[in-house]
Amino acid sequence: MKQSLTKKQTELYEFIKAFIEVRGFPPTVTEMAAHFECFPNSSADQLKALVRKGWIKITPRTSRGLSLIDPVKTIDERALEESVALLNVVMEAYEDARVRIAELETGE
Repeated sequence: MKQSLTKKQTELYEFIKAFIEVRGFPPTVTEMAAHFECFPNSSADQLKALVRKGWIKITPRTSRGLSLIDPVKTIDERALEESVALLNVVMEAYEDARVRIAELETGE
């Protein structure tokens, strides 16, 4: 079960989540430190707290080896899902139009 986060931890978690949504991969500790205008060690300490509280997972000795416990969808994934949903609506409208045309042609 996830433990609650402090304000700073929440801000870091939201930054990581947004970064992944936009870029498709997690930020480095250096990128996090630059964003929050702090030392990399401070970001690393906050990351350790997020791991301890069950919000993220870090794969050791892996570049950008950070992952959220509840993965977010990237913008590309969301765009694909929205496109599929829109296509389904268009196909339903097309099918309805075909049925109506057939009814008009047969005089029903």
